Amino acid sequence: MLLVSILDYDEWFNSKYEDIYSDKDIDLIKSGPLFQRYSNLFIDQYHVNDLRNSEINKLKDSVNKLRPLNDTLVQHIEDKLGVILNHSSNVIEGMNITLNQTEKILANKTLSGIKTQDVLDVIGHQRAFNEIINIYRKVNDVITIEQICLINKYVMLNEDRNTGRLRNETNSIVKIGGRKILLPHPQEVPELMKNLIDWLNNININEYNICDLIVNFHIRFITIHPFSDGNGRTARLLCSLISMRHGYGILIISDTKREQYFESIAKWEDDKNFNVFGNLIVDELITCLKIYSKCLRSKCVLI
Repeated sequence: MLLVSILDYDEWFNSKYEDIYSDKDIDLIKSGPLFQRYSNLFIDQYHVNDLRNSEINKLKDSVNKLRPLNDTLVQHIEDKLGVILNHSSNVIEGMNITLNQTEKILANKTLSGIKTQDVLDVIGHQRAFNEIINIYRKVNDVITIEQICLINKYVMLNEDRNTGRLRNETNSIVKIGGRKILLPHPQEVPELMKNLIDWLNNININEYNICDLIVNFHIRFITIHPFSDGNGRTARLLCSLISMRHGYGILIISDTKREQYFESIAKWEDDKNFNVFGNLIVDELITCLKIYSKCLRSKCVLI
């Protein structure tokens, strides 16, 4: 992980910012190509290898062979996975409660020693999860910026500042442990998000495999960093939605992979090595497909 002093960081940032934006007309900035060119934002950065892609498709086919599925059982599986997704995603962001406590909060049970912020994070994430389920069930509908903003608003339920709104700070940087990360100018964010959503809604899944789609979407979303906070939880929910819409079920990045997850993101941000992150996502997708297959074959929720 590349770490620099504050002085070195500021010098690096000022130089980069001037190179990209100095003397540029605001209308040009708003149209989005400056950061897009700098970051190669819409060039695919990850391609799963054929062997792993074949493994995933075989697992999906094994689930498809069990059709017609029992709707009640599928609902129970999705409900349980939704709670696990809630717990895992919040723990990845630093929350310190158990899966059992998460379930009790969602069941409206009173718990002692739990921070109010943690309770709101759990409730907010569940509202966001319910929103992606609603979007998923509208099979032919496109994903919209309004829906993404609503998801962010829910996951940031414990905050009352700028939640669910595209970030509008006076500068475009977030300092992450002194690392050299440049985010797009705030005026670029709406156009970059429009381009990202257009790309997502117009993908032909027969020509673009699910692993590449999820990984490249996550990379682009985090690189744009559209919100002041909650970008990680929002991105993971959207990746799960993408997986569901294409028939691969709910995707969960386990909280046990927290360190690997952040280290893999640092690898792409610092070294342009996208394979570590991509391979992690592939591993988690395989794990989730195996859970679906196990539950559906056993005709009970074995999680």
